[in-house]
Amino acid sequence: MRIALVSDGGIGCGALPALIAALRRRGWSVIPVLLPVSAPGLGAALLSDLCGSAAVSGGALPAVDVTVVAPCEASLLAALQAPSGSGPGWRGPVVVVPIAAAPVTTAFQRAGWRLAPPGEPLLGGGVTGLLMASPEVVCQMVAACVAPQDLAGTRVLVTAGPTCEDLDPVRFLSNRSSGLMGLALALAAWRRGGRVTLVHGPLQVDIPRLPELQAVPVRSAREMQAAVLANADAQHVAILCAAVADFMPAHCAERKIKKGDGAGYALELVRTPDILATLGALPRRPFLVGFAAETHDLHAHALEKRQRKNCDLLCANDVTEPGSGFGVATNRITLFARDGSVTALPLLSKADAAERVLDRVVAALPVARLSP
Repeated sequence: MRIALVSDGGIGCGALPALIAALRRRGWSVIPVLLPVSAPGLGAALLSDLCGSAAVSGGALPAVDVTVVAPCEASLLAALQAPSGSGPGWRGPVVVVPIAAAPVTTAFQRAGWRLAPPGEPLLGGGVTGLLMASPEVVCQMVAACVAPQDLAGTRVLVTAGPTCEDLDPVRFLSNRSSGLMGLALALAAWRRGGRVTLVHGPLQVDIPRLPELQAVPVRSAREMQAAVLANADAQHVAILCAAVADFMPAHCAERKIKKGDGAGYALELVRTPDILATLGALPRRPFLVGFAAETHDLHAHALEKRQRKNCDLLCANDVTEPGSGFGVATNRITLFARDGSVTALPLLSKADAAERVLDRVVAALPVARLSP
């Protein structure tokens, strides 16, 4: 994919090297474009070196897939928001990345244009400084420009990560889930136009701050169940990817259990709520996708789980296989559908695996559920 990076210079350009690096890591070509009114900024030579492509002027914008305007400071943003404002010869999708100090009005409406949210506060007390959206947010918005919008208007709930079941104020029971697969599913659904609610346990990855992606942090299986049920009625699709702990301590000690108290100590466990089965039993429920992490007899266990929990699609993986376990960037998923079909996917990045899962969801989702 070819990206035109339009810069109007200014002090916000200090964030450009990180953004350019993030764009290029995805294998995208980045062409720096300088506007005639550009402040000195990083300069054409340095931008060319960072992008690996010669800088061009705004009047000679090459054919690209997406145009990114970053950083977009107050003067340029005001010109773009004016009724007659338009990019000089810009065609196709445009992502505008304002710095936090630039005022944004509701007048910013143009077909094919996307406005990145402001960056996170740099200091306490709500002080933001001259910040723009993170490189990951910009990359997600660029990818959304060229993604199929087959989930537009669809409300999608995704669960991700582990749960933590407290034993005392210091210790808890959990598992090795990083949340990578669940976050990949949430981002893929968002890029395809979905309005995503991500209910997540403690993650080892950051969640990009994206419009129409609501993150709901929880800790325990009970908290996750409450959050899922509170949001389930409004959803068209629910993808339960979280590695929910199967057991929790029967009692949580109010104070730390000391070693001296542990001679002969027996830990009593009870079952946690089964969130997938609870949703599967609802008389009216979203299109339901479950996940199963297995260590043996994958087909037998997955077929039984899909039927017992009444989900429309079950995604199973053998976590003992290389590249298919917890904390890695890849996954090897087998899809078990309600119609009895079984589809074994090859080893894929979790981002690509998420797209393949959503392809099946879109193909199987009744048209009525796509209505907002």
